[in-house]
Amino acid sequence: MSRLVRRKIMPVLMVVIITVTASVVAYFSWRHIDKIRYLIHKIEYRLKPSKFPNYSERVNFDIYGIDVSHHNDVIDWQLVREKGRINQKPISFVFIKATEGKSFLDKRYKKNILEARKNGFIVGVYHFYRPEVNSFEQFTNFKTNVSLKTGDLAPVLDVEIRGNLPFSRYIEGIKNMLELMENHYGIKPILYTSPSFYASFMQYPELKKYPLWIASYTHGAVRQFNEIQAFHQYSDRGKVAGIKTKVDLNGFKGDKLKLQKYLLK
Repeated sequence: MSRLVRRKIMPVLMVVIITVTASVVAYFSWRHIDKIRYLIHKIEYRLKPSKFPNYSERVNFDIYGIDVSHHNDVIDWQLVREKGRINQKPISFVFIKATEGKSFLDKRYKKNILEARKNGFIVGVYHFYRPEVNSFEQFTNFKTNVSLKTGDLAPVLDVEIRGNLPFSRYIEGIKNMLELMENHYGIKPILYTSPSFYASFMQYPELKKYPLWIASYTHGAVRQFNEIQAFHQYSDRGKVAGIKTKVDLNGFKGDKLKLQKYLLK
């Protein structure tokens, strides 16, 4: 091939390569735009949490609680009641993992809820949501295993995973699960998630009506995320008498009268 021909071909070849590369990047960016948005929000929250909605400064909670699952091994609930303290205050409420997906039942759920109730704790129960699993099947798993009583906290939907579903189906599944919970138990369920996840995926009218339980350990500070937040999980490294492992610590901003809003009547 002559030098002249190569000179004519090279610019055309470069244009083709750039065009193909740009098309591939654009295609994958479009396919994963919500994941990219989530990553950006997560980085933004780490660098500047004050950018997020209704951010406020450090708060001191009035009522403290924990959340547990089989990962916390066997719990001595009597010892938790007698000697368990968070910031010199007694532990008042406990969220307990019950189910996950369409068939998983936490192996310590039944023992944990029985003992927590027997020792006078206000109990709440949560389901870990799997996006790719049909929301009705997940709800069936939850309601089959979870019987809530008067005085229990509203049921909780734990949303931490994005999965690979199209965005519209992802949101629709979460919304459907929350509505099924509300209709069955007669109270608005609580939505558990992180600030960056909420900012990226949860800012929609159909989801904003549900009270929030936010998990955020940024800079080690305890912060109130926004006005619909009910609970705040501010640490996953707590030490509590009666629990051998490290445990999640939670706070509620308000007195016992305000807490009544989130209890089954």
